Amino acid sequence: MCSAISVYLINTVNTFTEILKLGCDKLKFHFESGDASFEINYDLLNETEMIQVDILMKSLLFALESIRNENIKHLKINYREV
Repeated sequence: MCSAISVYLINTVNTFTEILKLGCDKLKFHFESGDASFEINYDLLNETEMIQVDILMKSLLFALESIRNENIKHLKINYREV
């Protein structure tokens, strides 16, 4: 069953895999850094957007391994049932 969760950035890739197993069709990334925040929305049924999500996940993992930015404390992933 899909629901809203908050995860640490380090667990992002594992969480994304779990979301796909649940059959969710929408994915929202919510980033917060200090007083600033922004969201990115993806349609997982759209192949082009799936590729973008894959690139985003790999980029996040690379950034975590390269730079430890203490201002970004967590990544909220919201998703809903199909």
